[in-house]
Amino acid sequence: MANGAATQAISRSRPGRSSGATVLANRGRKSGRAYLTPLLYVPDGDRLFEHDAEGPDDMPAHVRSALTATQLSVPVIDGRLALGTWQGIYLYEHRTRGQRREVVLHLIGE
Repeated sequence: MANGAATQAISRSRPGRSSGATVLANRGRKSGRAYLTPLLYVPDGDRLFEHDAEGPDDMPAHVRSALTATQLSVPVIDGRLALGTWQGIYLYEHRTRGQRREVVLHLIGE
């Protein structure tokens, strides 16, 4: 390949339906929390969400998950993630109670 760059990508997925991930600006300690603010407009326990089989945060967590990614693909160039200068990968848990999560990474390429 041109410039000696390896052809690779890393794919990230997470089993489950109530967490998410995204690539966002990562400038400053408050960046991750700032991105959570709009997701708070989907409140836990709102009667609008009838699906609550696993608790009052069940359906709101699914809606918040739909607003973030369930899978990411990031290019890898010369063994490094090809993110912008101020970009970071954020993993979000959308349930109010913590859960054990697994992240599956799949490296594709030469």
